[in-house]
Amino acid sequence: MTFAWYVSRLFLGAWASITLLLAFLFNFIEFFEKLARVKQVSVVHIMHFLGLNFLPSVFDVMPIGAWLATLFVLRELTTHQSWDFLQFIGFIPRRLALLLTKLALCIALITGVIKEAYVLHIAQQAERFKYAYFKKQQHDLIFNTWFELENSRFCYIDELDCVKLLGKGIMLVTLTPQHTVKTVMYSKQASLDEKAQAIHAQQVITVHLPEQCVVREDHSIIETRYFFSAMSMRQRVYHIPYLYKVLLFSAYLPKHTVRALQQRLIDSLWYYGTLIGYPLLTIYAFNLPLGFLWRWGFALLPYPTLLAGGLLLRRMLIDDIRLVVLIMIVFFLIVSLFRKRRLLFASLSGGIFNS
Repeated sequence: MTFAWYVSRLFLGAWASITLLLAFLFNFIEFFEKLARVKQVSVVHIMHFLGLNFLPSVFDVMPIGAWLATLFVLRELTTHQSWDFLQFIGFIPRRLALLLTKLALCIALITGVIKEAYVLHIAQQAERFKYAYFKKQQHDLIFNTWFELENSRFCYIDELDCVKLLGKGIMLVTLTPQHTVKTVMYSKQASLDEKAQAIHAQQVITVHLPEQCVVREDHSIIETRYFFSAMSMRQRVYHIPYLYKVLLFSAYLPKHTVRALQQRLIDSLWYYGTLIGYPLLTIYAFNLPLGFLWRWGFALLPYPTLLAGGLLLRRMLIDDIRLVVLIMIVFFLIVSLFRKRRLLFASLSGGIFNS
């Protein structure tokens, strides 16, 4: 119990120190990057943005901090020649991996509650501040954006004021079942009616293809609920409960929007998975029956491996989410089969040596 407390204190202290150090380093680089690239912005505004962005950046580097903290614990144990003794008494790797996994799980739970309830809102404020002062754009204004609507329709807007519900330069493209352009409608100005879920367009010009028939109207009403759903989601904080709630009603959203929400949900869950997986994978990689340098080399692999795994998971999700589910099932089957074969080999070895 005393040694478990020592390892826990060592891991938590290293994790907190490394995380804060990385956050300070990234914000230090961000300060000079903004100072060099952003013109006509005072240092006070840059410092205000870094103050808003510091806490979200701390939470962003927490998984890397957990991995580096695990390496620090391994270094302390091997430097003081405790690794061989702990292996002899059976504390390594199973108990050490279980201990660090419990610590990482507690960190992930506490981090998840704070991040979902508080930090994501601060990150959104920092993003709005960056748009307002660095990019000279208000977050409530949407520029040059495509929206996917229902019934094979796509809408492009030059400028949209989400507060006044006014839009400029609206173009509505309707496709045929063969994915060719059926009609193109353009309106210079439009107002949004959230209650009726409709767009009131003025000075409308509609071109019907392929006969090139042009129709001009002073006023036209476009009924669409997809547009308002996509527009409202741009103003929301994408925490896990909200993503789960929205995906339950994904039938009312365009396919592109649903895929983007699925990617955000996978990224959030992958973040907490890496926070738990880094210590576990690092301990088992370091305990492989190899030479000292080879073990340290394998202990450095969890970070690039999980990073590449996250990118691959996003890529597969873009192609087909069913492929992701299939690969995860195969992975768990391989892990369970390997574990059963390992237990069988251990029992057979024990029976042979006892006889």
